[in-house]
Amino acid sequence: MLFCRSVNCRFNLGKSTLSAIFMRVVTALNKISSEIIFWPNREDRQRIVLSFQTSTGIEGTIGAIDGTYIAIKAPSENPDVYINRKCFHA
Repeated sequence: MLFCRSVNCRFNLGKSTLSAIFMRVVTALNKISSEIIFWPNREDRQRIVLSFQTSTGIEGTIGAIDGTYIAIKAPSENPDVYINRKCFHA
């Protein structure tokens, strides 16, 4: 729940509001998951594992998930809150 505490501190959200927002996001992602998550068949898995091992040196792994930042215009209120670790507003 560290995430919840940090969001609460940054945006002054109550626990119930944060919980409701979290559930809305999870529900929305769940609804579209079948459109964006595809599991490879056995042959593709073997090819992907070999390719991933070759590029990273990590054995037996199909891949990794990375996050992304969406750049935004700095808001007029509390713009410093929206600066990410790469030093732009997101």
